[in-house]
Amino acid sequence: MKKTHDEVESQRTRQTSQPPQVINIQISIPTETDVLEEETEEEVNVESNQYSACVVCKHFHGEEYGGNFLVCGMHPYGWQDGNCPDYEE
Repeated sequence: MKKTHDEVESQRTRQTSQPPQVINIQISIPTETDVLEEETEEEVNVESNQYSACVVCKHFHGEEYGGNFLVCGMHPYGWQDGNCPDYEE
């Protein structure tokens, strides 16, 4: 059964006449300081034989983030041998 224009408008008015619901949402956004403190919280002991070439490289990072040790930006897990193509003093 097809509704008339007046019936549709009447139904729309009834649906929209109720006040909108108010929803209270609270979020917490970490500041840059919070993130930096968290990232540098754990110190990693680098074994001299595992990353010996990396430790003296200009690109060596040597920090742990969420349990993952970041050696450098070019090779996050380190280079396979002592001949890294990106090595710089």
